[in-house]
Amino acid sequence: LSLLIISEFVYIDDPTVGQFERTNSVMKWWGWIQTGAVLSLGAVCLGSTSKWIRWGTVSVFIVTNIIVLDLASYWYYSGRYSQGKLSGHYWYTKNATNRMMFEYLKAAPEGVVLESVLKNAYSNTSIYSIFNEKPVLLGWPSHLTTWHGSVPRIWILKSEIDKFYRGELNNPIGWLESNKIEYIVFGPGDDNSKFKLIDNQIKSLFVWHEYEHSQQRHTGIWVKVSTNKHQ
Repeated sequence: LSLLIISEFVYIDDPTVGQFERTNSVMKWWGWIQTGAVLSLGAVCLGSTSKWIRWGTVSVFIVTNIIVLDLASYWYYSGRYSQGKLSGHYWYTKNATNRMMFEYLKAAPEGVVLESVLKNAYSNTSIYSIFNEKPVLLGWPSHLTTWHGSVPRIWILKSEIDKFYRGELNNPIGWLESNKIEYIVFGPGDDNSKFKLIDNQIKSLFVWHEYEHSQQRHTGIWVKVSTNKHQ
């Protein structure tokens, strides 16, 4: 109860929404308060000597578990395309091209991965790095603003990454080396018309690994020459 009161009366400005809207409070505070209350108080009340308290608790549990109806409805009406697949990336790696790129990075030596910033948040940016236990140069820049406040250097880096994927970055080889990049992902969301331009700029230091089978576009990974020799 104290935690719930604190969440209602202590003002926390959530910078992602309006001044008095608290998206993160609702998603990440209320949820575990409710869970903690149900598990702790529920166990105590079920052990009560009073049958009214015990059956009252059971009634609360029944109401709490009414979500079972929604879950059952979803199970009945939805397709079972991912049934039995527990990996969080299956929705992405069921595509053969993505799966092979994941497998390559998973087995590859440690190294920083460069991926384009598709959006500032809530996008597939850094999906190849995170799911394959590799550090990424930059993920969702707006989340750094949310949790750390103003980080000017991050937006400069984001601008440099954008320029690189447009083939407009001055001295791309020097920039890649200064950021210790070992792998460069050119994924389905990147501008295919810029592939040859980028490849010509970096082919002296990075070897291209093609994974697209349709031949309609280039999708794959550039690997630094020194890293490539170890594979």
